[in-house]
Amino acid sequence: MSETLKVTITNQQILLASQALAVLVKVKRPVLGALKMRQLARALQPHIEDYEAERQKLLDAHGDHDAEGKRKLEDGQVLFADAAARAAFDSAMADLLACTWECPVRLTVKDFGGLDVEPELLVALGELLEEPTEG
Repeated sequence: MSETLKVTITNQQILLASQALAVLVKVKRPVLGALKMRQLARALQPHIEDYEAERQKLLDAHGDHDAEGKRKLEDGQVLFADAAARAAFDSAMADLLACTWECPVRLTVKDFGGLDVEPELLVALGELLEEPTEG
């Protein structure tokens, strides 16, 4: 039996995986698989919070503000003063999404307990799903 190794993933992968985990943790499955999915969700949560805090800082730095210093919004979206401000935000966001983290928990096929799982959810888990190797 091979030991599950830690994996390095990006913020972008964490965001996709967390959406998949939000669906998967609600599905009834064997106890050990459910516990491992909850462990993974908890391992990702601090990184998601850090990502969101940094994203908010970028919106403050690059977004347009009114006379009172509040972000200007239109239909719930932050406005930018000009194309250069938007480009600077997009560049900084690309860097933020590319930041990597080492995740100590990975899922295996066994963790799903023989349940049918939508392929989109498996794809969203990316490197957090350890693929079986021929033995």
